[in-house]
Amino acid sequence: MCVIFDIAKLIYAEVAGSNKAELNGCNLFSDEYSTQDKYNKIQTLFKRNDKPGIVRIPIQGNTIQQFLRAAVMSKNAGLDIIACLDSYENHSSMMNRLMTIKSSAGYVKYIELFNELPHMIDLYPGDKIKNLTELIDKTNNYSIWAKSNIPGVKTITMAPYNSMDERSWSVWDNVTNTEILEKLIKYASTDIAAIHLYGDSFGKKLQLSTLGTNISKWNKSTTKKKKIWVTECGEEFWSGHIGYYNKIVKLMRNLVDIDKVIWYRQCIKTSSEQDNGYALEALDTGKQSELFKLLEQN
Repeated sequence: MCVIFDIAKLIYAEVAGSNKAELNGCNLFSDEYSTQDKYNKIQTLFKRNDKPGIVRIPIQGNTIQQFLRAAVMSKNAGLDIIACLDSYENHSSMMNRLMTIKSSAGYVKYIELFNELPHMIDLYPGDKIKNLTELIDKTNNYSIWAKSNIPGVKTITMAPYNSMDERSWSVWDNVTNTEILEKLIKYASTDIAAIHLYGDSFGKKLQLSTLGTNISKWNKSTTKKKKIWVTECGEEFWSGHIGYYNKIVKLMRNLVDIDKVIWYRQCIKTSSEQDNGYALEALDTGKQSELFKLLEQN
């Protein structure tokens, strides 16, 4: 019965969904854009109805100064900033980054705690977060510290691996990405829960419908309802950007109670680097995706 309901919900959203496609921001690595005009352009692309665009910038233990330079130019452009503390490394590293934001970038409005665990666990340096219970505990501890010490900041849970493609993770006792998201929505002390959404097949769209049903149920069962932000989404080939935007981003907004949608990623330095097809702009060639041009017109 649940599958039939989600299929019906999907068909209705595709045929009669009233929410339009809209992006609110982008992912940007801190060493990519180096001039103020580029940050001003991000604002042009993503500012909607007097609400500023959003830029999600990773901050690692060894990229603090790069982050601060990018954050200053983002602030000057009027952008809202998500500081994504995606790797744990160790407690000292986490606190060093949080203290740096407090002392040197107190204007940062959002802090996202970790990223796509355990999918990314072997790619991050230092100590590992070993299971879901530890993830919840650390998320809550750092969220409480951030909100107590950085005036006005909102905290965001990490997003598990792509929620349109359910997977289990043996390194975390075969917990699924769906179960990780459920626990983060129900038990994390953050203001916002993040999800990542990639794919456009019927199966993935059906999973998106199921996800919308689940998120609504989970949020009703918790004492602290969370806003839902898509902190990564996108299509890996430029030729598919417009179609993904018009169809899948629109579908997201009609199937899930989403507050913000953030594109992965804004740019790449060289056209041959990893994830090049997701970027809206290639800096070495000066070329821009058709979606970049469409967003300029909106």
